[in-house]
Amino acid sequence: MAPKGDGIVEWTDELESAFVDIMVDKFQRTHTSSWKLKDWEQISRELEEKFPGVILGIDKVKIKAQRLKTQYTQFTELIRHTGVGWDGPTNTVKANPDIWDKFIKRIMARYVNSLRYDNSSSDDDDSSVDDLPVLLTIHDAMSEQQVPRARPCRTSALRGSEYINEVLSNDTTCYENFRMDPHVFHNLCDTLRANYGIRNTRKCMTVEEMLGMFLLVVAHSTRYAVVAERFQHSKETVSRAFNLILQGLHSLVPTYIRPRNVEEQPEIRGCRQWYPFFRHCIRAIDGTHVKAIMPASVRGAYRDRNGDITQNVLAVCSHQMIITYVMTGWEGSAHRL
Repeated sequence: MAPKGDGIVEWTDELESAFVDIMVDKFQRTHTSSWKLKDWEQISRELEEKFPGVILGIDKVKIKAQRLKTQYTQFTELIRHTGVGWDGPTNTVKANPDIWDKFIKRIMARYVNSLRYDNSSSDDDDSSVDDLPVLLTIHDAMSEQQVPRARPCRTSALRGSEYINEVLSNDTTCYENFRMDPHVFHNLCDTLRANYGIRNTRKCMTVEEMLGMFLLVVAHSTRYAVVAERFQHSKETVSRAFNLILQGLHSLVPTYIRPRNVEEQPEIRGCRQWYPFFRHCIRAIDGTHVKAIMPASVRGAYRDRNGDITQNVLAVCSHQMIITYVMTGWEGSAHRL
C-alpha cells in the first residue's frame, strides 16, 4: 500500500487493527502506557515491516494514538449520556435521533479542536496515552458502531404530479383545493409559461405542481411543511416554487390591470346624483384588515385594535368592481393608511 499523499498515510482497517495489536502486546509486556521515543520507533518499525510500502515514523503513530484516545473520550461520554445504551451482541450504540442531535451539537466545536495535535515536541520528551488499556479494549467495538440515521421522510407513493392530476380530474375537488375550476387552472399555467417563461424543472417538477403548491398556501394558509409532505418535496423546494409563481403572477399585472386615463367616468357623468359633484372621481379606495401569521419578534406591531394579528391592506376598485391596485404589508396596528 502506498502513501495517500505527500507524507499522508491512509489508515485502513487492517493497518489500524495491527497498530492496536502491537500496542496491546507492548502494554502487556511493559505494564505501562508511558513510552519513550524508542518505544514509538519500535512500533513504527513493526508496522512498516508488516505493511511494505507504508512510511510512518514516530510522529504519525503518536498522532494516531492521540486520535484513538480522543475517540475513547467521546465514546465514554456518549455512553454516560442519558438515553444512550450499548448493545453488546451487535457492538453498537443505541439512542433515539433526538439524543444524537443534542450530543453532536454539544461536542461539535470541541471535536474539531480535539483532532489538532501538536507534534513539535522535543526528542527528550516522553509521551503517554492515558487510559490506553480501556481504549484498546473497546476500540474494535467503536469501529463497528453505526450511528443511527434519520428516518427517510416524504416516501409516499402518491407523488406531487399524481396528486395534481387527481385533483384536476374533478371540478368540485379542484375548486375546493385550488379555489378555481380546472380549465382556469390550466389556462393560468399556460399563461405563466408563455408570458413569464416558467418551465418544468430538471427534476421533473411541473408548472402545475408549482401553481398547486402556491394555491394551497394562499387559499388555505397552509404551512410549507404540510405542502412539502403533500407534494413530496423539501420545504426549500416549496419556497422556491412559491416565490417563482408569485413573481410570475406579479408580471401579469400590466396585462390584466389597465387603468383608464380619462378625466370623467361615464358612470358618474350619467348619474345626476353624482355629477358634477364627483366628476373627477375615477375609483373608490378603502382599506381592510386581513389576518396574517407573523414572526413572534414583530407580532406586536401587527396586532390590531381587536387584538387580532392582521395586515392592513389598501385596495382601489373601479366602477366596474374591478380591483386595479392593492397595497399590502402594513402592520395591523396602523388603523388607517
